[in-house]
Amino acid sequence: MKRKIYLQLLVILALFFSIWLGLSQIPFVQIFNIDEMDDELEEKLGELIWKSLKSENEELSDSLVVSSIEDILFQITDENNIDFDNIKLHVLDSEDINAFALPDDHIVVLKGLVQFADVPEEIAGVLAHELVHLEENHVMKKLVKEIGLSILIGATTGNANIGAISEIARSISGSIYDRQLETEADLKGVDYLIEANIDPRPMSDFMYKMALEYDHIPDAFYWISSHPNSKERAKAIHEHIGETDTDYNTLLDSTRWSDLKSIVE
Repeated sequence: MKRKIYLQLLVILALFFSIWLGLSQIPFVQIFNIDEMDDELEEKLGELIWKSLKSENEELSDSLVVSSIEDILFQITDENNIDFDNIKLHVLDSEDINAFALPDDHIVVLKGLVQFADVPEEIAGVLAHELVHLEENHVMKKLVKEIGLSILIGATTGNANIGAISEIARSISGSIYDRQLETEADLKGVDYLIEANIDPRPMSDFMYKMALEYDHIPDAFYWISSHPNSKERAKAIHEHIGETDTDYNTLLDSTRWSDLKSIVE
């Protein structure tokens, strides 16, 4: 009798692990098509994450700083059939070199990114990269994969504490997308710049400059520490651009760029 029960238990355990293994191989994110996720969920998530980030850093309201970044962003969106009015641009007073996309079309730029940029086209390259993350729904795919759909839903229905929201904010602002999504954002970002007649070469220069200047990267330097193999990515971007002698648009005139840099320094 005991032997029979023992064998039954082994069979049950074997079935359990077989089912678990099979389920773990199913791409639920693809099956349930996160691209069609309810807009209300994204809207609530974007608002909650933004409030969490804003509670830790002051939002810059200087009109020259904000309008300059908005103008760069508009030139990209306008020529790529992206609705500029849907994008919620924020600039935070932090010296971290960082920019990232949030659910519901938020883009957050940190002051350190502007400080580090040598030309406005470098900022344009970063913005184009983040726009791709928004347009291709990379943000929600990343959150569902790393955090889990049930936790995200719970966070928007009042079932998550402040610590959970902060953890979600850290996931989206300080960790990498997978290599495929990063490559897509790099190369499509270049295409966005070319379509807008913005010089794309500073995008690769920006990555390569950071890779050269920071051998031991602090975690704060998001755009290099959380985007590995920056030299290789810079090379891939350069190859994607190819040879060019195009007469590109001027993003910001020299006086405005100089004034912007003076404010953020």
